[in-house]
Amino acid sequence: MPNMKRKTGRKLIRTANAKKAWTAEDDEYLKEYWGRRSIKFIAHKLGRSKNAVICHVRRMGLGAYLDNGDDPTLNQVYGTIHACANGAYGAYRLNNWIKAGLPYKEKRVDNCKFRVINIDDFWEWAEQHKDLMDFSLFERYSLGAEPAWVDVKRKADHDNRVKTQPHNKPWSPSDDLTLRRMIARGGCTWTQVASEVHRSEGACRRRAMDLGIETHGKIKRNPIRKWTDDEIRIMLEMLDAGYSYRQIGERLGRGDRTVESKFARLLNPEYFKTSERLKGRNRHIKYSGTKGVNPKDVLYAYENGAHTVSFAEAETYGTEESGRHMPPQEYAELQEVLVEE
Repeated sequence: MPNMKRKTGRKLIRTANAKKAWTAEDDEYLKEYWGRRSIKFIAHKLGRSKNAVICHVRRMGLGAYLDNGDDPTLNQVYGTIHACANGAYGAYRLNNWIKAGLPYKEKRVDNCKFRVINIDDFWEWAEQHKDLMDFSLFERYSLGAEPAWVDVKRKADHDNRVKTQPHNKPWSPSDDLTLRRMIARGGCTWTQVASEVHRSEGACRRRAMDLGIETHGKIKRNPIRKWTDDEIRIMLEMLDAGYSYRQIGERLGRGDRTVESKFARLLNPEYFKTSERLKGRNRHIKYSGTKGVNPKDVLYAYENGAHTVSFAEAETYGTEESGRHMPPQEYAELQEVLVEE
């Protein structure tokens, strides 16, 4: 270093631990705490520089710092569940998790920050946000031990994936031809059309509109029948288990839009009153969406005499309080207003 001495007037001084041999105790300490304590803390504890610790860890073959921690990173969890973590849609869905109050923590490694999450906390949060989960590609036990409800949700999502197209998959000429043929033939319901092209009823309606296909008088309405208490309970139980509106409709012999509409009506009884809507008296009533609402809470309210439930504000979705299952004594005070039928 003669150049440095000549330019700055300073000279390098060797540290006290320079060329100090690594002991067996040092190796055992690294094996136990690598990935669990910060690199800075480990270096201070062993009386070494951070670079010395990193170089020795590489020689020992302990692997990456994050791979040795107790908690996986958020990207690792998401990538394991969805079989990938890349792409704009993947980032969109992960951002929805975070907006819904995912309990992650930030972990710093040198100058980089990583989001990590305790796996037990993740399963507790995921149970209350099954509508945001898609376990169709999630291999069993790939994240370790799983709650019992995960396997039920996995089977439901796999069945839904097999029978329906991905929501963002483009329509093929064959799909368009089938749609045109079934509408031109007449006598079919939207449920039957959706089943034939393996898409949702809403997607079929939208595609017919985009193609300029006249549907008036050619699509038959589903039979109108009153919802029974047993059907409502089945719907809420299946929603809580993670089934889609299409799967619930198949079980009850109804369309997926009918099921979705019924769930929305349970949450917004005053908003959906036809007489009030026609008179324009419901303009002051806020519409509460179905996102972030725990069906288990709605089922509890329904079974305790409230045949219609109105939840407070849809804006609570994405906050820490949204979608969380509360004890019965807190239910009426914090989350909703029960409207007796």
